[in-house]
Amino acid sequence: MLSKNFILIALFILFGSLFVSALFIIFSTRIVYAQGQEVASIEKSVEENKSLTIQDMEEAVKDLLRQNVRFATQKLGQKDGFYGNRAVRLTLPKYMERIEYTVRDLGDGELVDVFLLHCNLAAEKSIPKVAGYFMLAVEQLHIKDSAGIIRSEDNTAATLYFHRYMSEVLIEFVRPIIHDIIEEQGGAVDAYKMMLMRYRQVPFVPAVEFSVEDFVIENVLEAFFVTMSDGEKRLRVDPKLCEQESLRRILNETTISQEL
Repeated sequence: MLSKNFILIALFILFGSLFVSALFIIFSTRIVYAQGQEVASIEKSVEENKSLTIQDMEEAVKDLLRQNVRFATQKLGQKDGFYGNRAVRLTLPKYMERIEYTVRDLGDGELVDVFLLHCNLAAEKSIPKVAGYFMLAVEQLHIKDSAGIIRSEDNTAATLYFHRYMSEVLIEFVRPIIHDIIEEQGGAVDAYKMMLMRYRQVPFVPAVEFSVEDFVIENVLEAFFVTMSDGEKRLRVDPKLCEQESLRRILNETTISQEL
């Protein structure tokens, strides 16, 4: 005959197993429910993304560009926005290296340094006015594939599109600004003339064609586009940084769609 203690132990084990099984079923049900809710939420976001109109997408691209024009303006227009930033600092192009090395070898490297400093200061001074034309160019931009740009896996797609279709227009917009600043400042042109004069004192050196104005224009535009690209990457990676709620929502939904 089984002892009373043995029967009690058996009953305890039996009910304990039933209790653990019941808890497992409850927790499993809750997990499945939570996952179902999450999937439903994602599917809803994807459906909302699909329902966006072409106008919604176009405005999103322009909001993205507008915010990054402001971002570039703040970064480049601050004190030493060019000279203090190696990523955009103006340096002599490769075809001008012969002049730079020759002048430095002659012991007049400060002429090169002064020239580059003035060019960087001219670029920095131009930014507030240049930014206005960048904003105007954004408004004039005709966008052919706004959905493709927004949904692109390239985190700089909007800036690349803007660069491709508006860079030539912007050169003409910006040229008078740079011309006036260089003329008013004077230092860049004077330093370049002295540098060139020193270079030509060396016999048989090849002639070099160089425009101070074109040099500054090209670098200002390139710096603006590079900085806008950096800003676009930030917003796509972290849509919470978007100033416009509509843009934030669209970028969030696009991210979810790509993850699916």
